Amino acid sequence: MEPSQDECLITSMTNYMTTCMSGHDPSHNPTHVHRVVSLAHRILASELTLHPDTAPIKYNKTVITLAAILHDIGDHKYLPTDGSAADPKQLVYNALLSHGADEQLASRVQTIVNNVSYTNETRNPDQDADRLDAIGAVGIARTFTYLGSQGLKRAATADSGPWELEDSITHFGEKLERLEGMMKTDTGMQIARERTRRLKLFKEWWVDETAPFDS
Repeated sequence: MEPSQDECLITSMTNYMTTCMSGHDPSHNPTHVHRVVSLAHRILASELTLHPDTAPIKYNKTVITLAAILHDIGDHKYLPTDGSAADPKQLVYNALLSHGADEQLASRVQTIVNNVSYTNETRNPDQDADRLDAIGAVGIARTFTYLGSQGLKRAATADSGPWELEDSITHFGEKLERLEGMMKTDTGMQIARERTRRLKLFKEWWVDETAPFDS
């Protein structure tokens, strides 16, 4: 059977994403994206079961899949520092059009991508999927990896002091532990509850193992 137009577009955009992100550190590389896509599909399947009357109207699998694949394209953390990059708010839109998507689909996916960050809000399962990948065991590993890579850059440019492991633990409380309350779907909330418990347990271990000896 010939692949559908949507399937061909998803394959093309997956290849595009891989080309764009293959040089990123492991916290935001293609492997991270594939986890987000899997989580988005898991959430969608669960929401369709939990809300059979409303979910099929609210959610479109092709849009969700494309938004999950492209959610980190144009991320300010990985743009060239010399300002040479095209408008990051239009990168996904232009890429989709160039790969055969219609304007309505490209605009819808770009809107989701523009609002998927921690500081923005939009009601879409992909956002829950990206946030879920930031907590739990995987989130812990990504935090140490990303902050470590940024620490090396800071050291190389002498912008600030060296990165310390404690910086990651601080990040838990400043951002990651708050993500559970920002989930938009019932499924996302359920998964986030357990992953946040794991995050807090790890922090308890950290505090125990790094506590100064009091003689």
